[in-house]
Amino acid sequence: MVNVRQLEVFHAVMRAGAVNDAARLLGVSQPAVTKSLRLLEQQLGFTLFRRTGGRIFPGPAADALLPEVARMERDLAAVEELARRLREGQAGRLQVVSVSSLAERVLPQALHLLRRERPGVPVELLALTSRAVVERVAERRADLGFVYDPTETPHVESRDILEAEVVCAVPRRHALARRKVLGPADLVGVPLVTYGGDTRIGSALRRALHGTRDRQEPEVTTNSTRLALQLVAEGGGVAVVDPFLFGRTGVPGLVAVPFHPPISLRVRVIRSYERPRSPAGDALLRLVAEVGAQLGLRLTSRSRRSR
Repeated sequence: MVNVRQLEVFHAVMRAGAVNDAARLLGVSQPAVTKSLRLLEQQLGFTLFRRTGGRIFPGPAADALLPEVARMERDLAAVEELARRLREGQAGRLQVVSVSSLAERVLPQALHLLRRERPGVPVELLALTSRAVVERVAERRADLGFVYDPTETPHVESRDILEAEVVCAVPRRHALARRKVLGPADLVGVPLVTYGGDTRIGSALRRALHGTRDRQEPEVTTNSTRLALQLVAEGGGVAVVDPFLFGRTGVPGLVAVPFHPPISLRVRVIRSYERPRSPAGDALLRLVAEVGAQLGLRLTSRSRRSR
């Protein structure tokens, strides 16, 4: 069977015009080149060169074969270059799925930095529910997933990367906006917007509210932090939400007041055990930690060690 090395030797001889020159070009001995050419001819079943007076001259078959061999070498060089870029995280596609508020604030900034570092890597970012994020990663349809809730599935590995506390989003002119902290008793009679009871924040808030005499329930639930903030901005009361869209610059017209008792929130990155890690994915995790720190979020101990 013809092997790639034999074709490389053939190409070198055709370019150099002589066996000795081809041997120097390849960094091998002249007998090694001669042997490789003879093996190639045996494998092909026809003569490539006419041998006269210690020299060889390409025949019609060699001239016909040359363009295809040259194309093969270009293709191999392209494969080697792509492999190098993949190895160094400069190529390949990165698929990321995340809960919406991270997909709207932290991840876009981190991905902007990633694109500057690795411009050859196309990125797909999807904002999904926590359940959909876990499912997509477990089914190996995404490289990385970002969620808040614990992930009880054997198909993914997870680790915490950022942490923060839930806040109350209050209109700037509302009387509660001047408070340094807000608790369940402060929110009695105030229209509340938050997440569903099947989420970490939603269930923790309901437990806190049920501890009061009034056992208040949220008036509006949503799966989008941005929608919750828009509802409040339109006069919909107070939203108890994650703090990620506020960042350091805040949200126009709203203030973020800490909620007490604190509801801790950890950003968890998940990966499939069965999907190979990519250098670009590792770079994105580093940048997410950096952006989170810039936005005033706390890094988990593992995130600090990985920087």
